[in-house]
Amino acid sequence: MTEKKMSLIDRCKQMDIVDFARNNGLAVVNKGRDYRLEDHDSFVFDRKKQRFYWNSQGIGGDIIELTQLFFIDDSIQNPKQRFKAALDYILKDESKVERVENLHFETQEYKHHPMDYQPLTEKGRTYLKEQRKFPEWLIEYGDQQGLILEMKPRSERKNYIVKDDRLDYAIVFPWKDRHTDQVLGATYQGTIIDYERFGDRGTYKHIDINPTPNHGFNVLLGSPKNLKFFESPIDLLSYVALNRETVKDTWLISMDGLKDAVVGHYVREAVTELAPKEEFPESIEICVDNDRAGHIFWDKVHRLGVSNPFTGKAVYFEPDLPNDWQVPRKYQTIYEEVGKEMNVAPEAIMAIHKIENNLTENNQIVSFGEIHGVFAQKLAPKEKVQTIDVKEKCIEAAQQLKSCEKSDGTYDFDRFYRGKGKINEEIQISLKAKHYFEGYKNHDHEFVSEVKKDWNDQWKHEIQQQEIRKQKRAMLFQQSRQQER
Repeated sequence: MTEKKMSLIDRCKQMDIVDFARNNGLAVVNKGRDYRLEDHDSFVFDRKKQRFYWNSQGIGGDIIELTQLFFIDDSIQNPKQRFKAALDYILKDESKVERVENLHFETQEYKHHPMDYQPLTEKGRTYLKEQRKFPEWLIEYGDQQGLILEMKPRSERKNYIVKDDRLDYAIVFPWKDRHTDQVLGATYQGTIIDYERFGDRGTYKHIDINPTPNHGFNVLLGSPKNLKFFESPIDLLSYVALNRETVKDTWLISMDGLKDAVVGHYVREAVTELAPKEEFPESIEICVDNDRAGHIFWDKVHRLGVSNPFTGKAVYFEPDLPNDWQVPRKYQTIYEEVGKEMNVAPEAIMAIHKIENNLTENNQIVSFGEIHGVFAQKLAPKEKVQTIDVKEKCIEAAQQLKSCEKSDGTYDFDRFYRGKGKINEEIQISLKAKHYFEGYKNHDHEFVSEVKKDWNDQWKHEIQQQEIRKQKRAMLFQQSRQQER
């Protein structure tokens, strides 16, 4: 690279990414230590590192990559030309943008403000019982342990930061240090339901200002021999409700999103705590949502693990995504008919569909990387997600699978994905295809009317099924009584 080009790049990187984004029309809002795009909660700027992270899309970068993402015309396809266009775009208003060297960051410790909280009132309990379907024993446990609190009404709150009507009677999940009981941060789950105001989620969700980095809401049941990581406190507690009898010697941690740094912190904590007893974590599970963002996150961390110094063996991360082996029933006939017509195992078609777009009807790939698949591929940042014809894509997948079939009835997925991405990505996605194919052949899956994607939805479904079973038992009892008469 020439000296001139290096100087242009350096000049670009001396410009503050947040100020540049604002000057060019992006609505950047300050939320605590974070800066985010107003309409994209998963789009975060790290001003200290001068980088952005679009978590839901699995992409990130510096000011140059931000410019290519938002401000360079898609008609410029050549990477070198796009890069040069980005440099020119950034430097055209160089004098109007704040310099990185002029930014000063003060490390502010989290300030706990318990005067704004109260024990659960009937409002908070009603939300947890009616909206989240939490059982009474779980609510009582959280209340007694100080794991679940409630925000006071706005008129009674002292801290100006939380004087926000969206937080009235919000559920508070404090992030506690398990050794000192010190509160290091807090997650707020609003209880006001307003879809017009809060979108599809229906409620307001917020992290308190200046939380201690790499921490989160956590619950330790026994010894930290097993670690489980979730996207939210609600999912964490839903998992506890679902697995009350089996969750023992387990540390459950909420990342409040998808944050590998949180995973690393608590794994190190567990290793340190167990070491004096010559013990070591037995399992580390990633229990994120069964959606695109969750699968991309798992792709990023799936090769990670820690080495046990007492045995010399490694403990690798394992996935525990809710209902990952469920398949929408509406596709069952398609898989079977196409498989029979093309003389290809339906399970192989199903495996390709699963790993490429998570058994959905859109063309956006759920794998981390740039694989160009049959059902889906990585889309350009401004490219719209489109609906696919699932049967048509199943036929296309079957045609390609035929040339990859082995004599033992299995498939060479390495060959199937050859030339469809970078070599390491091809290897990774072919291993995933093999994993799901073998699982489907072993009948590990089930066909369902609707796949529940997160732990709270799964818990609600379980409650619904319990009620159905209860009604059936009552009906059978009534029928037997009538027959006796």
